[in-house]
Amino acid sequence: MTSTVNAGADETALSLENLDTATEYTISVSAQYSESESEISQRNASTLALPPIGPLSFTEISDTSFVVNWQVPNNLPPSSYELTYWNQESDAVNLDGIKKTDVLIDGLDPATEYNVSVVAVYFETVESAPIHGNETTRNAIEGTCSCYTYLKSQERLEKTISQLVKQIEYLTHRIQPQLVPETLNHDTRT
Repeated sequence: MTSTVNAGADETALSLENLDTATEYTISVSAQYSESESEISQRNASTLALPPIGPLSFTEISDTSFVVNWQVPNNLPPSSYELTYWNQESDAVNLDGIKKTDVLIDGLDPATEYNVSVVAVYFETVESAPIHGNETTRNAIEGTCSCYTYLKSQERLEKTISQLVKQIEYLTHRIQPQLVPETLNHDTRT
């Protein structure tokens, strides 16, 4: 694809915008006179590749939320990030103008896999290639692991206490036979 840009007679520099990253371009310059054109001066130039952002990771996963994390490129920090997430049953949700590398996504459905895409934005308009990842929210019954574990440990504790009470009652009745009903009292004196 060829594009032509006209510059004024007194302009000696021109900024070319909206170019693709990591792409070689041929730039040709000629002077236009009233009735003729100068020889064409030609040069090849390449745009730089945008540094990739780090891989996605997911933390603090619950039944209705998770945190998405990624790493900043060392050599060229982006001006912002755009994050998009969706699942099989919903439309994509776009979050743009993000300035940090960890984002809480909440209001999610339990036990549902979500796709996540993050793009780095450079110089306010140039976007990097997206990075992708996916995460599944926890089952609503489990909720957060600590809550589920707590409930299960409470059940075990109640069962243990119930067994201890029965053992104490049994031992108490053995020590004091007069408190034990006749049907339970096995008189060994005969």
